[in-house]
Amino acid sequence: MKPRRPRQSPIQPSPRRATLESEFLHAWKELFGAYAEGRRPPHLDALFSKLDREFRGGVARTLPQVLRRPSLVFEGVEIWSEEARDRWMELGKEAWSAARRAELSSQANPDTRGLASFGVREDFPSELLDAWAEDWGVQTAGELCAELRKDPGVHVRCVRAVQPREPRGELSPRAICFGGFAEVGRALEDLGELGKQYVIQDQGSQVLAWTALWPEVYGKLWGSKPGAPAAELIDALPADLPVFSPKASAQTWIEVCAGAGGRPLALADGLGNRGRIYAYDVSEKRLLALKRRAREAGYTCIQTARVDEEGPPPAIAKRSASADGVWIDAPCSGWGVLRRTPDVKWFQSEEELARLPEVQFKLLAGYAGLVKPGGKLVYSTCTFRRAEAEVPVARFLATELGREFAVEVQGYLGPGEEMDGFSVAVLRRKPS
Repeated sequence: MKPRRPRQSPIQPSPRRATLESEFLHAWKELFGAYAEGRRPPHLDALFSKLDREFRGGVARTLPQVLRRPSLVFEGVEIWSEEARDRWMELGKEAWSAARRAELSSQANPDTRGLASFGVREDFPSELLDAWAEDWGVQTAGELCAELRKDPGVHVRCVRAVQPREPRGELSPRAICFGGFAEVGRALEDLGELGKQYVIQDQGSQVLAWTALWPEVYGKLWGSKPGAPAAELIDALPADLPVFSPKASAQTWIEVCAGAGGRPLALADGLGNRGRIYAYDVSEKRLLALKRRAREAGYTCIQTARVDEEGPPPAIAKRSASADGVWIDAPCSGWGVLRRTPDVKWFQSEEELARLPEVQFKLLAGYAGLVKPGGKLVYSTCTFRRAEAEVPVARFLATELGREFAVEVQGYLGPGEEMDGFSVAVLRRKPS
């Protein structure tokens, strides 16, 4: 009697789908394997760069979606095709242990049990839900979760010399809103050489820059808790950005933690490429990217310098009381941008969260002395965690130097339908 051949499934995944799934599984295991072993997980961009080039795009589109809503896998929601559903269920269960899923489903803190009505508990670590409910109450915490599970849109900022095309953003008169990067790519390709006048930047981040420059106009959008501003506040915004008089003195700004360019470039555009912007960051790589982008955009007012996390070096400290504005975009927990960096919510440690408020306070205390009398000290984060958004500011204002400043604007913006989430405090140094 001949041996019986094993029965095969009538649905055979194509070689491409199998390879795409195996690449996804490799990336998934890299993230959560590091987490289980106590190692720092790789950054998503670094992880994607190591994948097979043919399937990198598919994984880069799908993995963040599953990190935002891992319950998708267990609910059997179609991600690629109906044929792959069983494979996805198997993949999800292997990479996401039943014990971890059970931990996410149970809520030790009775204050967060009300979040069950939002259907979000499996998509966020329980300790994160506890923290949000403690800061903002269950209702607001549930609304935050609902927003941060969504796929993010893409926003583009166009420079003053260009009339924004539709669809325009509601909050920033320079913003254009797109559904995804592919849509942006096609639009910029159609614009040809003019496409260089457009910069990818979240609409909330744009409003942050406009608030730094014109707090009397855009400061009204910032509320006492996270979320979208009221419709009447949006309707009252001007049709375009204010303009500084050509007769006014050119301004000097210092931007701390400048990053790779979004905020400094917006600041330069708002200032009309006049004056001077000193952009500081701890990363030489980010500063090189900023210099390249400034050069391509034609901004000549930006100078860069690498600094340490501890505070300004002596050469910069010599600029004491000389800047019209100092903008500190502080390192933070990033809770307001979890739609774009969904891996962060799974891998943050208590030690890291505990360290951040001290780092933020040191930045405020270290750079505030560079603001001249009558100038502005702007402190911003991309989080709605009160320990980072409010506590460092209150602690600074209680110091001898801090008593020379008065709060002009303080609050939260987003996350919402067309923006990430941010906090800001605009402090004005009292005239001498």
